[in-house]
Amino acid sequence: RSAEEVAELVVSLFAPDSIVDVGGGTGLWAAAFLERGVRKVLAVDGPWVPKDARAVSPEHFHEHDLSTPLRLDTA
Repeated sequence: RSAEEVAELVVSLFAPDSIVDVGGGTGLWAAAFLERGVRKVLAVDGPWVPKDARAVSPEHFHEHDLSTPLRLDTA
């Protein structure tokens, strides 16, 4: 529930067009932003997060071991 409330507040105050959630776990926070109309949303976490437990579709989830440097291209 906190993800929903915070996403609502952030969207109402800042109207972001993109969100990156590093260490996003199953993507609950990312899903909350998608539900509020943010189009470019990405949750980043390790491949150990089970695919069937993820709250976002594969195009909104980037598998990455966060013990190594993360680079996301902006293009």
